[in-house]
Amino acid sequence: MPAECGTTGGYQKHRRDGTKTCKACRAAQTAYNQQWSASSPTYKRNNRLMSRARSRALAKLAEQHPDEYRRLYQQTVTELRTA
Repeated sequence: MPAECGTTGGYQKHRRDGTKTCKACRAAQTAYNQQWSASSPTYKRNNRLMSRARSRALAKLAEQHPDEYRRLYQQTVTELRTA
């Protein structure tokens, strides 16, 4: 069954195909995200906590291995600029 525009499936199809999402699909995805967020009250708190933990761990790794961190950082910047 093909995904139709105006649905979350349609939104995902746009993403898979690499096409620009239409207004109807964006609206459907936004509504889904809002509903999901409302039904998952601890998600935002947990997500913030995990993000903070990742940032702290990354800072510690950068201190312990500055040359490797700098190399990986530059490599990632290059990849993102050429993508």
